[in-house]
Amino acid sequence: MADNIKPAASTRPEKAGPLASFHRTLTRTTAIASMMGLFLVALVTVCDVLMRWFFSQPIHGAMDIAGTAIILIAAASFVAGSSAAAHVSLPVAGYVLGPRASKIFDWIGALSMTIFMGAIAYYLLLHSYEMAEENRQLSVLGWPVAPWWYGATILIGLSALAHLVELFVSGDERAGIA
Repeated sequence: MADNIKPAASTRPEKAGPLASFHRTLTRTTAIASMMGLFLVALVTVCDVLMRWFFSQPIHGAMDIAGTAIILIAAASFVAGSSAAAHVSLPVAGYVLGPRASKIFDWIGALSMTIFMGAIAYYLLLHSYEMAEENRQLSVLGWPVAPWWYGATILIGLSALAHLVELFVSGDERAGIA
């Protein structure tokens, strides 16, 4: 019975070529990194709670690190989301206007997501710079906050890049050319 169980296949066929390979590597690597980061934050939180409960001694700075690590984990998940072509789509237009129009609207949605991620990266860069200028620090550990925000900015920038690559990798299909 267990012999016929197969892993779920992607809804989209794997693309070939260096651009597609770069996109696949980028999105899978960040997906794994964000999953491991989330696991580590959960583990530190559980250890901190157990230390408080059993020994009345929290892990010094655990919540500082966990709170700022969540910024990076969330940003990394945006990159991973591009592998699923995660953007807003309106399938109703396809029913009304036909499959070619649906593919064009799908491409416009992917382009909009690319522009949106680029805008977020730009404003995060401004925010990171402001954090550095104000010399903001974590409340318990006293570490500077700016590097965490710069890391999130880089990850959101990679998300915009991944969405842009996704446009080129499957743009011809979306536009109804393929």
